[in-house]
Amino acid sequence: MQLAPGHRVLTWRRLLLAAAAGLVVLSLGQAILRGDREALARAVVIVLGLVLLRRGTGVFGAVFLSLVFGDFLVWTTWAAMNNLRHGEESEDVTLPAVLSLSGLIACWAVIVRRRPPQAGGPAVA
Repeated sequence: MQLAPGHRVLTWRRLLLAAAAGLVVLSLGQAILRGDREALARAVVIVLGLVLLRRGTGVFGAVFLSLVFGDFLVWTTWAAMNNLRHGEESEDVTLPAVLSLSGLIACWAVIVRRRPPQAGGPAVA
């Protein structure tokens, strides 16, 4: 399948980057608008995971981000259930939950679908 010039294929790694960037933006917004220190810490941890993703093969960063996404998904789902149970709207947690789930799936795919080392490249000990 040929792509038109300038179009890129959506890969698992790009989905992971997009989900992480989305959560960073949402977390920073919450930190700024509501003065939430936990949201600021979450944004910093996600950025640290993105830095780790760029080092070496990126497996450690993907594992790190999968733990962050998984933790966030569990607590976001818990918050959504509590909001619904108390008659509140769940808009505040729907987008972060979707980003966390897509990021978690993308992390697993990045880990599973790693490319084998290239011939002539650095040796793996």
